[in-house]
Amino acid sequence: MGCPGCSAHLFLGTTGTWVARELSLDGSSFQRSNRVSKRPWVAELGCGVVVNERRWRITLAQNRGTREFESQRDTPDYGSVTVGYAFD
Repeated sequence: MGCPGCSAHLFLGTTGTWVARELSLDGSSFQRSNRVSKRPWVAELGCGVVVNERRWRITLAQNRGTREFESQRDTPDYGSVTVGYAFD
């Protein structure tokens, strides 16, 4: 970037998880309750950009996941903005 102490970088990451039990999908462990047909393997892909300017850091990220249960219509898709400041 064009100023001293400034930098930027892109990032890309992925995770895969096997879920044995998810109470919000499987229902209660101790009594009969509502449940859905869960997918045990889920994955998520994330990408974004980080911009640093001296003590400030701004991160913009976008994440997309696989469906967590059979009747789920849309895939999880969300973004985030994080602003940080270093006090040293």
